[in-house]
Amino acid sequence: MPDNNVASVKTVLESSGELIVIFDNQNTFVVIDQTSEDVTPGDIVKIDEQVQYASEIVSTGGYDTGSLVGVIKRISSDRVVVKTENTHMGVANPDGIDVEIEDTVELNGAVGRIIRVIEGIDPPSFDVQQEEFDVDDYRTEDPEDSFEDIGGLKRIKERVREVVELPLQKAEEFEDIGAEAPTGVLFHGPPGTGKTLFARAVANSLDEGTFYNIKGPEILNKWYGESEKQIRLVFEDAEKQEGPSIIFIDEIESLASSREDSRDVDRRIVAQLLTLMDGFEEYEDVIVIAATNRPEDIDQALLRPGRFDREVEFPSKLSIEDREDILKTISEAKPMQIADSVNFGVYAEKADDWTGAELERLLNEAAIIAIKDDRTVIKREDLRLAFRQIDRSNNRREKGRGEESV
Repeated sequence: MPDNNVASVKTVLESSGELIVIFDNQNTFVVIDQTSEDVTPGDIVKIDEQVQYASEIVSTGGYDTGSLVGVIKRISSDRVVVKTENTHMGVANPDGIDVEIEDTVELNGAVGRIIRVIEGIDPPSFDVQQEEFDVDDYRTEDPEDSFEDIGGLKRIKERVREVVELPLQKAEEFEDIGAEAPTGVLFHGPPGTGKTLFARAVANSLDEGTFYNIKGPEILNKWYGESEKQIRLVFEDAEKQEGPSIIFIDEIESLASSREDSRDVDRRIVAQLLTLMDGFEEYEDVIVIAATNRPEDIDQALLRPGRFDREVEFPSKLSIEDREDILKTISEAKPMQIADSVNFGVYAEKADDWTGAELERLLNEAAIIAIKDDRTVIKREDLRLAFRQIDRSNNRREKGRGEESV
């Protein structure tokens, strides 16, 4: 466990035997009190590496303000330059402590000297990575995609509107009738089945809706505490918006896999998500949609009531009618110039097991073929050639997967 894995007690929940604690990077968590001592707000407690328990009181009444944490940036014969949360400091190392560039160290801020090297953690979140974070990178106001742009999938549209759109549009009615509105919804299904598109369409259907798109692999950050902080800041920004907000977390299994087999950063992110979801009364008009093609890998604690307790399953196989409607809808939404001789029903029947994304690729490939031939109208021959190219590519990919499994 990291030497400095400690936090300040914000609130003592005596009824449940839990503590609300806050780390020095402002991440807040709910942990179980296992100190066997009389804990009071302001105490500093040691936290286990999974951020689930407080094991002992380190000190009472808060941090020693004379002690700072920083990252070593330059070493000279008589001084060491250390970056802290607010500034760069030139400090002494009279005890000859063995330090290297990028080491995390504890300083005595009052006299300007290094006390010790803190082992077992990455540089604190106030370093360069934090400076580059901007909530605007995740936020889209009034996304352009709408339900009219989505072909087929009538049952999925009805289900998504029921569990996502309705609670946001009828929040007061849910409260008046005494029903619990969903706060988290899990979209699961194979890649290319429209999970992100549906989330954006819901945000588009809302008055002054704001959409946040968090891609799981991109938000993972090697800096200690930074990933959790970014997620928390997105939630806080969503709560400040005038109208409803949708936070969409794509590939959530990369962020929130089972804590039994995951890395320390994954366990901290799961704990942060649990804390945010459990404190959802603070986030009015906000709903979280998570998407995955591996629901079995998600930490089960996130699927309990009050969290991602509603599910929408996106089918791996579309009906012929859905495939034909998707082709028509995409071609009209672009819009594309399609020759009268083109019969989408023929390709809908041939494209067995194709996803919506692959059907869109079919039209794009056909358009490219037409452009190469100096035309702006897609003919039947363009679609036939595009279909053959994509089908051949799919067969090669499937063959490769089969050889890997042998």
